[in-house]
Amino acid sequence: MYGAQRRGRCHHEIPLKYFFHMEDGACIRDPRGEEFPDDAAALREAAVLARELSKAPVHADEWRVVVKNADGIRIGSVPLAPSAAAEGQDLPASIH
Repeated sequence: MYGAQRRGRCHHEIPLKYFFHMEDGACIRDPRGEEFPDDAAALREAAVLARELSKAPVHADEWRVVVKNADGIRIGSVPLAPSAAAEGQDLPASIH
């Protein structure tokens, strides 16, 4: 039992790096990235980021926050949605 607990604990202690790119046909790349414990945590952060960016005066309906892991694999994306951000609604995240 100790070995299983130890392996599980070590797995969760190693953060994974994720990048939050902005896309609307073109791509604005996140050069630094951030560390999160798993894909779900990174997608939750993408939803928070999309909500904040939705408040900006841009054509939000054309932009998405695209989450990629350190290997460049697309984990998912969250569209910017000004009406949802203004009303405090959750933004939909998609896993790709």
